[in-house]
Amino acid sequence: MSEMRFQRSGNPHAPYCGKVIGFAKDSRGISYGTIDVKENPDIDFKTLPFFEIGIRGEGTLSDFQPGDWVEYGIYESESGFKAGKSVAHHPLAAASDSTCLSLELAQSRTHKDFKEFLYIPSQVLRLIGIALADNESYNNFSPSMGKLFAMISFYYNEHGDDSYSQKDDGSMILDTGLKSFSESSILLKCEASSDPRTDWKCVGVLVGERPFDSIYSIAYFPWNSIEEDIAELLPSAEELPQETLLMQIERASFPHSEKLIWLKRGLECEPIVADELFIPTGLYIEDGSIKKELYLCCNRNADSRQGWIYKTVVYEDAPLECYPRRSWLLSWATLNNDKQGMDEVLAKLKKQTLEEPWGFRGGDDCSILKNYLTYTFVKQYLSGAISYSSDKHYAAFNTGLPDRTRLEYIYALFERDSTLREGLHPLHHQHEYKLVAFTRLGAREGKIIPETMNTMPADR
Repeated sequence: MSEMRFQRSGNPHAPYCGKVIGFAKDSRGISYGTIDVKENPDIDFKTLPFFEIGIRGEGTLSDFQPGDWVEYGIYESESGFKAGKSVAHHPLAAASDSTCLSLELAQSRTHKDFKEFLYIPSQVLRLIGIALADNESYNNFSPSMGKLFAMISFYYNEHGDDSYSQKDDGSMILDTGLKSFSESSILLKCEASSDPRTDWKCVGVLVGERPFDSIYSIAYFPWNSIEEDIAELLPSAEELPQETLLMQIERASFPHSEKLIWLKRGLECEPIVADELFIPTGLYIEDGSIKKELYLCCNRNADSRQGWIYKTVVYEDAPLECYPRRSWLLSWATLNNDKQGMDEVLAKLKKQTLEEPWGFRGGDDCSILKNYLTYTFVKQYLSGAISYSSDKHYAAFNTGLPDRTRLEYIYALFERDSTLREGLHPLHHQHEYKLVAFTRLGAREGKIIPETMNTMPADR
């Protein structure tokens, strides 16, 4: 390879100045930044690249983002112009016309660099990406946070003071220039910043006049389980990427005040007293000749910062067989009894059967035991191995678990729930049974099984 000799082109005493407009990768997979140089009369190009090795000092590409003003050096060699051997952040506020060819243009657009004017947290940029319209202006790329910041910065630089308004309470509303999926303007709600490096901090997103927030702020979602459950009911959704599915649900649930359904014991209620939350997905299943929307059903979650945790996918008046199988047991019956909650019941069952690591990673919880019962019930239900009394008041199935002291099978015994009611919301699946006990046949509750049932629950 011949030796490359570089020489500064143009003014040898001052670097040029331009704005970073984006990042990309070349054919070799090497990342580089792109600087807007069309205001530079000494250069025929509109943009120039800069690479990691060309950043002055200890900087890296991650130190830059679209909208940054940077100083750059232009060099010519045997193979033509090169750029990026001398790139660093440019102190725009202290710059003079002699050191920044684009300064006059920049000052005519805005009184301050946008980054100094407003700080936008990454979670806000993510919300903007979710709210963004599906139209030709944006659908050619997946809007990264850097691209969104650059688009907002460009709109502000173009419109200056006309892009925002201050409110009587001291807050500010900034127009991003972007449109939402509902064709409303995406606005940013901002408050005065306590950080001396910036005037304002963005604290929320508005779509039109409505606050736009993520359903992540409401509930905890294990997305892998949600994907599997939706695909089980709606195979056509199986090919949806997780991010697309998330965006679909986020949009379908906006605004939360109108779209979310809150129930207490099957009846609509205020959020603060609800025991079930239903979130629309914007996906539909055909039930006969009727299309019904799928909802994410969530229960109260006391062990998380979010007040709710995903349970299953449902739709109106769905039979048990149409639910994801992982939710069959808890849709058919409740494992609570009159004196204990489900966690206490499982902890007691754990002590009844042989000692095993029933919690993940050796923990004290009963997650593995709960999963075992869930899929044992599915198998017994599908094979017709669940036994009922003649009046259907009692039901039982063989868990396949051995009793710790006698090594006899442990059976799950249920009785029909007497609290069943009429007039409930069609999304609420009312369980038929409630747990009496996990028991051996010879134990007190276990005697009910041979005394009331014509056939014994089959072995697992």
